Amino acid sequence: MSIQADHYNAGSQIASEVSGGVSISLPWFSEKKYSAAEREALDQVTAAQDTLDGVKNEALGRLKDQLQKSKHFITMLQSGPRDFRTRAHQAPGKP
Repeated sequence: MSIQADHYNAGSQIASEVSGGVSISLPWFSEKKYSAAEREALDQVTAAQDTLDGVKNEALGRLKDQLQKSKHFITMLQSGPRDFRTRAHQAPGKP
Protein backbone atom coordinates (compact mmCIF):
# COMPACT_ATOMS: atom_id res chain seq x y z
CA MET A 1 0.00 0.00 0.00
CA SER A 2 1.27 3.46 -0.77
CA ILE A 3 -0.20 6.95 -0.44
CA GLN A 4 0.88 9.88 -2.58
CA ALA A 5 0.00 13.56 -2.57
CA ASP A 6 1.09 16.35 -4.90
CA HIS A 7 0.41 20.05 -5.15
CA TYR A 8 1.19 22.62 -7.80
CA ASN A 9 1.70 26.36 -7.28
CA ALA A 10 0.85 28.78 -10.06
CA GLY A 11 1.77 32.40 -9.59
CA SER A 12 0.92 33.91 -6.21
CA GLN A 13 -1.70 31.38 -5.16
CA ILE A 14 -0.97 29.11 -2.21
CA ALA A 15 -2.03 26.02 -4.11
CA SER A 16 -3.81 26.11 -7.43
CA GLU A 17 -4.00 22.33 -7.86
CA VAL A 18 -3.94 19.50 -5.33
CA SER A 19 -4.10 15.78 -6.12
CA GLY A 20 -3.75 12.57 -4.18
CA GLY A 21 -3.98 8.86 -4.62
CA VAL A 22 -3.89 5.50 -2.89
CA SER A 23 -2.28 2.39 -4.33
CA ILE A 24 -2.98 -1.10 -3.01
CA SER A 25 -1.34 -4.25 -4.34
CA LEU A 26 -3.84 -7.06 -4.85
CA PRO A 27 -1.88 -10.28 -5.39
CA TRP A 28 -4.83 -12.34 -6.67
CA PHE A 29 -4.91 -10.12 -9.76
CA SER A 30 -1.19 -10.80 -10.39
CA GLU A 31 -1.26 -14.57 -9.89
CA LYS A 32 1.11 -15.33 -12.77
CA LYS A 33 3.69 -12.89 -11.44
CA TYR A 34 3.62 -14.32 -7.92
CA SER A 35 3.47 -17.97 -8.98
CA ALA A 36 6.52 -17.44 -11.23
CA ALA A 37 8.40 -15.91 -8.28
CA GLU A 38 7.40 -18.87 -6.09
CA ARG A 39 8.62 -21.37 -8.72
CA GLU A 40 11.92 -19.51 -9.03
CA ALA A 41 12.39 -19.49 -5.25
CA LEU A 42 11.58 -23.21 -5.08
CA ASP A 43 14.12 -23.92 -7.84
CA GLN A 44 16.76 -22.01 -5.87
CA VAL A 45 15.97 -23.98 -2.70
CA THR A 46 16.21 -27.26 -4.63
CA ALA A 47 19.56 -26.26 -6.16
CA ALA A 48 20.90 -25.26 -2.73
CA GLN A 49 19.75 -28.59 -1.26
CA ASP A 50 21.48 -30.50 -4.07
CA THR A 51 24.70 -28.55 -3.47
CA LEU A 52 24.48 -29.24 0.26
CA ASP A 53 23.99 -32.96 -0.35
CA GLY A 54 27.04 -33.04 -2.64
CA VAL A 55 29.22 -31.26 -0.08
CA LYS A 56 28.01 -33.61 2.68
CA ASN A 57 28.83 -36.69 0.60
CA GLU A 58 32.29 -35.35 -0.26
CA ALA A 59 33.01 -34.56 3.40
CA LEU A 60 31.86 -38.02 4.52
CA GLY A 61 34.05 -39.66 1.87
CA ARG A 62 37.09 -37.75 3.06
CA LEU A 63 36.29 -38.56 6.68
CA LYS A 64 36.03 -42.28 5.88
CA ASP A 65 39.39 -42.20 4.07
CA GLN A 66 41.09 -40.52 7.02
CA LEU A 67 39.49 -42.94 9.47
CA GLN A 68 40.73 -45.91 7.44
CA LYS A 69 44.27 -44.48 7.35
CA SER A 70 44.16 -43.81 11.10
CA LYS A 71 43.05 -47.38 11.84
CA HIS A 72 45.84 -48.73 9.65
CA PHE A 73 48.51 -46.70 11.45
CA ILE A 74 47.14 -47.67 14.87
CA THR A 75 47.39 -51.33 13.85
CA MET A 76 50.99 -50.77 12.71
CA LEU A 77 51.93 -49.08 15.99
CA GLN A 78 50.35 -51.87 18.02
CA SER A 79 52.22 -54.56 16.09
CA GLY A 80 55.59 -53.32 17.31
CA PRO A 81 58.56 -51.39 15.96
CA ARG A 82 59.91 -54.26 13.86
CA ASP A 83 56.81 -54.55 11.67
CA PHE A 84 56.27 -50.78 11.50
CA ARG A 85 58.69 -50.17 8.61
CA THR A 86 57.37 -53.09 6.59
CA ARG A 87 53.71 -52.19 7.03
CA ALA A 88 54.28 -48.47 6.48
CA HIS A 89 54.97 -49.19 2.84
CA GLN A 90 51.70 -51.14 2.57
CA ALA A 91 49.43 -48.27 3.66
CA PRO A 92 45.91 -48.29 2.19
CA GLY A 93 45.65 -46.38 -1.04
CA LYS A 94 49.33 -46.81 -1.93
CA PRO A 95 50.34 -49.02 -4.87
